[in-house]
This record gives sequence, structure tokens and C-alpha cells, in this order.
Amino acid sequence: MRVYGHSMRPVLEDGELVIVRAMSHSLALLQKGDLVAVCPFKMSNKILVKRLAGLPRDGVQVQEQCWKLGMDQWFLLGDCLDDSLDSRAFGPVSHREIIGRVEARLWPWKRFHG
Repeated sequence: MRVYGHSMRPVLEDGELVIVRAMSHSLALLQKGDLVAVCPFKMSNKILVKRLAGLPRDGVQVQEQCWKLGMDQWFLLGDCLDDSLDSRAFGPVSHREIIGRVEARLWPWKRFHG
């Protein structure tokens, strides 16, 4: 998929292509810090790439705000907090909203990694 925007800078830049591995049955493999593609229901089917900052039953604190996650709640943040629309705005997401884990950057070649 193609990354749009600057919320994941400097790791991912606007226009880069990434490979996403579907995670429909293996969410237990996800760890804090993983990059994921997600389609939050509250974002009207817009697909985003964000970093997992909180797993089910975690407590998450960002600046002065705190969230306590439930059994099927995942908290997402952009790497560039000042330029990111993430769980701070639309709340935690459920497993049904997670498309998969970002496995590698595909393009541009000079920044390729796996």
C-alpha cells in the first residue's frame, strides 16, 4: 500500500510503498512498536499506517492523557505526534479494524528495508 501524509516521519515518508501482511487470524503476533495498516471505523474507511503503542488491557499515557484499554482495544500513534491523526483523536481500535503488519518498505529502492 502507499503511505500518505507525514505522520510516520522519519520512518515512512509521504508516497512510499510498503508491504502489509494480513493479520486476520494472528493478532497475537503483534507487539508494541509494530507498524500496522488499519481502517478505523470512525475514519470512514480511510486506511492509515500507525505504530502500535498499546495492546489489549494496557494502560497508555501520552503527554498528560491516559487510556485504559479493554480486551479488544489497540492504541495507535503516529511517529510524528504533532502531525498525526491517531487513537488520541479517534480512540482505540478493535481487531476487526487492523488490516495487517507493515513488513517492509518496497519503494523507493534507496530506502528499502525488511
